[in-house]
Amino acid sequence: MSAAPVKKPVNSTATMSGRSSSRAASAKATRPRMTADEFRAALARFGYAQEGFSRALGYSGRAGQRWASGEAAVPGAVAVVLRLLIARPEQALVLADIAPIPDAVRDRRGRKAKVAPSAATNG
Repeated sequence: MSAAPVKKPVNSTATMSGRSSSRAASAKATRPRMTADEFRAALARFGYAQEGFSRALGYSGRAGQRWASGEAAVPGAVAVVLRLLIARPEQALVLADIAPIPDAVRDRRGRKAKVAPSAATNG
């Protein structure tokens, strides 16, 4: 008599060791996307310009504008970086060493441009 083959769960993902992990699949499915409002608020909190931040992470300057307007979804990796900075603000120094991010937009005299309240919040 031969034993019936063991079936793997359909919703699991294989790890590098070859074992399946349904926890990884369910965590990915429940992780909420970063909204445009959250993206703008995070940039405002750290004084980052949309274009400078997106360029520092290897995206086009236009991409940052599209994320901030809600025209395009904020990529997961970008959301992870911003959520890490919110949870651990001291990591901004590490990020500055790896990918220098320009300060907020500057006016012609070199001063930080004032951000309208609607730029950081939706109202």
